[in-house]
Amino acid sequence: MITTFFHWIHVQNASILVINKHRSKALVLLPILLCSCGIWDNVVLDNKNYGMSCDQFPSVVEVEQIMREEKDTFDAIKRVSPDFVAVHVDEQTCPGRAGIAITHGSRQQRTAIQEIIGGTTIAGIPYKMNNR
Repeated sequence: MITTFFHWIHVQNASILVINKHRSKALVLLPILLCSCGIWDNVVLDNKNYGMSCDQFPSVVEVEQIMREEKDTFDAIKRVSPDFVAVHVDEQTCPGRAGIAITHGSRQQRTAIQEIIGGTTIAGIPYKMNNR
């Protein structure tokens, strides 16, 4: 009887499926390009990730300061859909550092929010968007 073992390996933003016969020889390495290119997140899940490493993130204090200074921008973002859109400081992605997390409920909301922001950062602070 031949037993096949499947293993998922995550290497630099690329998921790879390893099919291993008898636990000794890897027969097939299959890159899952949808994950490595961000297509799955962007198109299917309608999310936007930070796209940068943790050492590029500002401190929590800096992000909180920008949230106060850019209050009008964040209020405009929330007005896109008060029942579905939320904005908060994301301290979980990179402990000790922070970004801005924005949740939205549809592709139309995401597009409207990105038009308000008008770039890849908000006053130099990275942001991510999650469709909830």
